[in-house]
Amino acid sequence: MIGEFLKRADKFIKEGDFDAADREVDRALQYEPGNVYVLAYKDRVEDARNLSIEKKHREEEERKRQEEALRVAKEQIKAAPTQTPHQEPAQRFYRVATAKEIDRYKKILHDAWHDGLVTPQEVAVLKKVRNELNITEETHHTLEKEVKLDSYVEAVRTSWREGLISPTKAGALEGLRKKYGISIEEHLVVEGKILWELQQNTQFGSTLFLIDDELILLEVLKDSLELAGYTILTASSPEEAIQELHSIIPDLIICDIRFENSDLDGLFIYEQVRKMPELTAVPFIFLSGVRDDMILKTGLELGVDDFLMKPFNTDTLLAVVEGKLKRYHEIKNHRMR
Repeated sequence: MIGEFLKRADKFIKEGDFDAADREVDRALQYEPGNVYVLAYKDRVEDARNLSIEKKHREEEERKRQEEALRVAKEQIKAAPTQTPHQEPAQRFYRVATAKEIDRYKKILHDAWHDGLVTPQEVAVLKKVRNELNITEETHHTLEKEVKLDSYVEAVRTSWREGLISPTKAGALEGLRKKYGISIEEHLVVEGKILWELQQNTQFGSTLFLIDDELILLEVLKDSLELAGYTILTASSPEEAIQELHSIIPDLIICDIRFENSDLDGLFIYEQVRKMPELTAVPFIFLSGVRDDMILKTGLELGVDDFLMKPFNTDTLLAVVEGKLKRYHEIKNHRMR
């Protein structure tokens, strides 16, 4: 029954109806008060709501910046001297644009290119501003190329943070490249910079493998970690997990200790993982619903990276995961040098 409430809540979250999602979670709490997984879903709804508000705020700020840039450009055009029909054309003296004028034009260019869609109206305004600021066509093309690349790199960063681009969604990068009119050659110029930045950020793009037979908890953990920018793979039994680990290389593994649906346990999975050469250094975190000192001692002796006792809150989980990933990537990058 609780699972149905949470499924509906998840549907409402994806639709952006956070009040409706809250109501479904409240119904689940009425059905089973104090359920830690439902309480975790309550946090998930709030996190999703905050992310949505933040995204709308960013979009509104971008809209205001663009409107202001267009307003300034139009005022400059209106202020330009006009020639009456009977007036003799004055001799025109061409001068080189100053550094301040070039910077000003570059900012207007950036406002036009920030979303990759330069409208015909913006093209017309840019042309008039060029005339007003004495920007040559050659300077315009040089600046536009630079601005396009900068805007493209920023769009890639934003898409990665929002989960639109990941190791499993690489096709989205091609769509961005076409949207910004970036050639393959231009992409290669900035590819190294983009990849270096993403590699330095241990949070975004890392792949986590979750193993637990409590399906509701598994879904809650998956959703919470995906909202934080991670790519998530899951398994609900030791047998399934071991089979999957022969074909994937995650950046971190989170695994329950005891499984009701199998005679195997988390310690067995850990031992199998450490026998796989490509996974020997991958951080491994155990989850446990009961405190068993013997199991904790055995796990620590085997070299397990950390334990999380159920119930735990999302902030604690994210802090542990981020810390382990940061150390893992630092060691990995050092070995590659």
